[in-house]
Amino acid sequence: MRGLRVIAGVRRAHASGAVTPARDPLDMCKICDGYTPEEVTAMDAETIAEHGYLLQAVGDSDVDFQSWIYTVGLLDLAGHPELIVAGAPVGRLAPVISSIARAVVDGEVFAVGDTVSMPIGIGRVGSVHERHYELDTFAHWHALQDYGAVKADDIEAVQIVLPEAICTARGRSWQPIFANPHALVRVAAGPNRRGRH
Repeated sequence: MRGLRVIAGVRRAHASGAVTPARDPLDMCKICDGYTPEEVTAMDAETIAEHGYLLQAVGDSDVDFQSWIYTVGLLDLAGHPELIVAGAPVGRLAPVISSIARAVVDGEVFAVGDTVSMPIGIGRVGSVHERHYELDTFAHWHALQDYGAVKADDIEAVQIVLPEAICTARGRSWQPIFANPHALVRVAAGPNRRGRH
């Protein structure tokens, strides 16, 4: 293992990352609120222009252990791979990824093999198999790239593999490991990426 990275102050945060939204985004998605996918992409492009990155949540905030969140914009803002956390309700994942994303913006680097000490326990930084880049896994990242809000040519990401205790419910772990090309994750609605590459 590589060095230990200590992340302090994991706090409750909104799934929108560095922004203070007009409503709690953990309650419902914008499309569920009546916005079109195009309007959501435009709003999220504005968020990236103002704050440098955002968090894309996939799943339900309170009960869904198949939820996950990834950053959009850290590649451009900090030259750092996008971050992923998965396997717990969005309300548990958002504070973790928010704190780590802020550390990246402040200059921290999280590389595959690093160990991450968080108030919730010890995690590690894992790789993301190239197959996930070819599927619809990062559909909103690609939509924002197509829109021009993301300038990076290709997505690169790392997974913050969380302590199992945060991802365990009903007697099993729900955390997919993105290094596994066959890991199953729910994908958000968005354009199909399979035909692009």
